[in-house]
This record gives sequence, C-alpha cells and structure tokens, in this order.
Amino acid sequence: MLKPKKKITKKEIRHDPLLETLYSAQRLFTQYKSRFILAMILLLVIVSAILIVSRRNATEYAESNVMLARAVSYINSNTEEALAEFDNLLMTYPESEASKEAHFHMGRIYLSLDSTESAKDNFETYLEFAPEGLFSSPAMSQLANLALYSDEPALAGELFENAGKQSSVNYIKSVNKLSSVEAFLSAGEFNRAEEILNSISVHPKIEKRFEALKIRISRSLNK
Repeated sequence: MLKPKKKITKKEIRHDPLLETLYSAQRLFTQYKSRFILAMILLLVIVSAILIVSRRNATEYAESNVMLARAVSYINSNTEEALAEFDNLLMTYPESEASKEAHFHMGRIYLSLDSTESAKDNFETYLEFAPEGLFSSPAMSQLANLALYSDEPALAGELFENAGKQSSVNYIKSVNKLSSVEAFLSAGEFNRAEEILNSISVHPKIEKRFEALKIRISRSLNK
C-alpha cells in the first residue's frame, strides 16, 4: 500500500531553493531596476548603430564601385570625363577601396597625357594606400619607368625589382626583373644586376633578352 505523500510545510516552501533564487532575482531587479533599463537601452542603441553603419557601409561600397566602373569606362574614349568621374569619386567616398584604386587609373591617364608629375603622385598615393593591392606591381613598374625618364636608374632598378616580387604572374615577374637588371647596369651596379639575373626563371619569350644581358654583365665584370 502506497504511503500518503508528506505535506510540504510553509517553512519548507519558504526555503525552497528555486523560489529563493527567483525571489532574490526579483529583489535584485527591483533594487537596480533603473540600471537594468538603462543597460538595455544602451544595448539597443549600440545594436541599432551597428546595423545602421553596416547598412551605410554596404551602400557606400556599392555606390563607390559603380562610380569607379563608370570612370574606368571612359579611360580609352574620354580621358577628361574619366578624370572628372574619378575626382567625383574621391570627393564622395574618399575612404573607400574604390577611391584607392582610382589613384592607379588616374596615374595611367596622366601618364598618357605626359603629365609625369601628376602620374607619379597618383601612383605613389595608390601604393601608399594599397601596398599589396591588385595594381601594386604595375604601379611600381610605371614609377620605375618615370625614374628612368628622370635619369634615376638605381631607383628604377629598385622599383622594377619590387614590381617583380609583387607580381603573381611568373612571366611578368621575369620581365620586371630583366628591366631591373638593365636599370642597375645603367647605374653601374653590375654585381646587383648579376644577382637579380641569376634569380630569374627564363621564359622562352625573354630568353634572347636574358642571354644578351648575361653577356653584357660578364663583359662589364671582366673589364
């Protein structure tokens, strides 16, 4: 026969662990109610701000890239319009990734217009903002060509060498290194030229140029 259940006394109810926990939480909430409400409000404000910023960033990213694409589309047909579009992009979204890339394209345009100083400034600005960027290698190559134009072969050699290091395409890497060798030869730095030449992976398209430089270095070192 089942024994009758023991009745729970009021004293036991008062000392029930779960109820005591609930009562403690209730007392704590009542005591610090204003602080809890303030904390919740602050949390909501922070979450709302994050959502607003994220949405704004997404909008800016999309709009800046549309402006970049429009400017790039004018490069070969209307350089004046292209520069105007790039300037508009730089003013509207100066901190965007698209604005960083804009400097590279502006450098190309100014170079085609023989505005070498403006070209140099834009290539350098691009490399300052995006040293590991997609166009870092060609930007360095163009700066190297400008250095040769300014009769600074040693600087050109450094830039061509760095352009080779930055390139992910083996052929382009080798071409830049060959240009670096030629620049260092012009600067009279024959050992440096030989060192770089020996690091080049010879591609069939550059084999003749490679062999010619090899002979030139050998003659220079044996003088």
